[in-house]
Amino acid sequence: MAQFKTVGAVVNRAVELAQLDSSFLPLARQYYNLALNQTVGEFDWSFFRVETSSIPFIGGQTAYDLPLDYNRSDTCYLVDSNNNRRPITIISKYRFDRLRGGGSYTGDPTIAYIDLTNQKIVFNASPTAQRYYILTYFRMPDEIDDQGGNDSDQIDFENTIFLIYYIVSMLMDYNDDERAPMMMQKAEKLLRDDKMNQADEDNDPRIELGPSFRAGRRSNNGGGWNFF
Repeated sequence: MAQFKTVGAVVNRAVELAQLDSSFLPLARQYYNLALNQTVGEFDWSFFRVETSSIPFIGGQTAYDLPLDYNRSDTCYLVDSNNNRRPITIISKYRFDRLRGGGSYTGDPTIAYIDLTNQKIVFNASPTAQRYYILTYFRMPDEIDDQGGNDSDQIDFENTIFLIYYIVSMLMDYNDDERAPMMMQKAEKLLRDDKMNQADEDNDPRIELGPSFRAGRRSNNGGGWNFF
C-alpha cells in the first residue's frame, strides 16, 4: 500500500482520485481538518493521548490552566513528594458541586471537573502539603492552513489512507458524484478496523464511541475500488 507522509501528498492524492483539478485543493484541506476533528472527537485514540509532567499545586488555589491543545480528559492523579500516585476522579460540574458542597476546603483533592468555558481543571481541595497532579488527556489534532501553508507537515494521524478516502468522499459529495457514498463506506471501514485493532491492543473488548464516567477517568469489507 502506498505511503503518504505529508499533508500535501494526502490532499493532492485525494483531489486526483476525485478526478478534480488543483482549484479544489483548498476545499480538500478543509475536509482534512474536518476528518481529523470528527475522528478525534468520537474515539479515544492512543495516538492523541498526552500525559503532562507533574504540575505542583499552589496553596489556596483550586483551578489550573488546561494545556493549550486539550480536547478531552482521560485520567488525573495526585502525586505526593515520594512520587506515589492516587486517582483524582474527573466528574461533571453538576456532580462536583453536589459532592463538594459549599465553602473552602483544604487537603488532598479527590475529585475535579473540567471548566471548558475558562479552560481550567478545578479541584475540590487545595493541598497543604507538597503535592502535584498529572493529567492525561486527548489532544486536539494539528489543523492545517487551507492555502497550503502546512503541505510539507507530517500527517497528524496514523491512518493516512482513511484521510484520503474521507476527503475523496466529501469532494465527490460536494460535486454530486454518485460514487461518494461508496467511498465513505470504505473510509468508515478503515476507521472501524483501526478501532477494533486498538481495542485488542488495549486488552479491552469494548470500543468506546461516546463519553462515560469511571473512577479516575472521563471518557466522554466494503466493496469498491482498490486505489493503492
